[in-house]
Amino acid sequence: MNVRWNALTTLLVVTLLGGACVERETLVLFGTELRQRARAEVFTHAPHYLHIVHLDQIYQVRIPAEESADALRRILAAQLPGGYDVSRVVSVFVYTTDTDTAQVDIGLDETHAMSVIRQQDGSLVHDYFERQGNAFVQLPELTADVTAGLDMDDVRLLHFASSPGDGLPATSTLFEFRMEPAGEFTAGDDVNTSIGDTLLMSMRLNKGLNTLDVYGSDFVKVMMRDNPVDPGKIYCGNSEACGAGSPDDSCLFPPAGPEGPARCVSSGSGCCNQVLVQARAMSEDGTVPFDFAELFDFKDGFVMSYPKTREYLAYFYLVGRHMKMDPASMKNYIDATIQISRAMKALQGSDDAAVIVDDEFISVFTTFSQNHMGTGSKDLDAAMRTMQAEMMPMRGATRAEVVRYLEDEEAFSSRQTEPATGLVEENQQPTGP
Repeated sequence: MNVRWNALTTLLVVTLLGGACVERETLVLFGTELRQRARAEVFTHAPHYLHIVHLDQIYQVRIPAEESADALRRILAAQLPGGYDVSRVVSVFVYTTDTDTAQVDIGLDETHAMSVIRQQDGSLVHDYFERQGNAFVQLPELTADVTAGLDMDDVRLLHFASSPGDGLPATSTLFEFRMEPAGEFTAGDDVNTSIGDTLLMSMRLNKGLNTLDVYGSDFVKVMMRDNPVDPGKIYCGNSEACGAGSPDDSCLFPPAGPEGPARCVSSGSGCCNQVLVQARAMSEDGTVPFDFAELFDFKDGFVMSYPKTREYLAYFYLVGRHMKMDPASMKNYIDATIQISRAMKALQGSDDAAVIVDDEFISVFTTFSQNHMGTGSKDLDAAMRTMQAEMMPMRGATRAEVVRYLEDEEAFSSRQTEPATGLVEENQQPTGP
């Protein structure tokens, strides 16, 4: 099973993981030794990424386990529900709170879930097992055909979905056992999105959504006004998976950078982050009209504190998985980010009478929601319908009312507000192609 280790993010694609090979003579899984000569690869996440998501480390240990495949299947048969056919299993992800990668000794008490990839009728299927008490219980909603590579963002969501406690463990390890030659299960350039979409829409299982804030050090440097970038660099995501690019690609040069059109490191498939170009064009002095560092802090301190705002955060991440790269859609993403930034400042202020959901806010997010209907994702359609249904009753809501609503969602149940005249009608057509 080939897993793409480049993370698809809300705004661009970056590569996060660096690895090192370590030879293991003995592996221990759930108390059973697996003797093999294969070298395990230990991957760590980049410090800048960990700083953004407020974690110390997420280790990923990839183990070529062809020579111990039969023993692994026997271990699985003893742990998984009776009747589960382990004979066709080709890969296993074991999600743990283990913090010691000096040896591979995976205990049941540190394991909270497993993903199993199996063959079925010539294709691959993903199953997820959550440890409940002393047993692994299958969650059928996370069974999905693996029609393309698993994305690292989705693997992290799976890793943290059933992790213990309300927060995320500061340090944790996921182990991947590859029981068949990886080349036989190489996926195409696309990634499988259905598993991650389902996780994001589950308010119980999406606790790892905070780890989707992956923007790469170059991207964050550009977006942070007080952190100047190195002159002469091109900021296109620096993703090796994006291809050679085209001379016609337009990417952002930092201030005082070279003149002329930028040659992006990405192809025209969307890796070149046109958001940067659009954002810079909106400001005469070359700075962007919002600060992502402030937005990150607002998300971690305010948005994650309430079930409703956390639900909407999942919606935005869901949009990021299906985002459109045409200029009109990119302009709407910028407008939406500006509206969120404005609302953030008002919510963090002291004026309880400040209007949070004004006509401009509704106009921007009406376009936003309509633009992402009909993408082929049932989860995204449901999220956008919810956004549309809940937005108009909030028209004119002040800071005090929004906070009261978040603390008690029933506070607005009897609030009747007439729609803003013309707002919905003038945005009936999606801005995308």
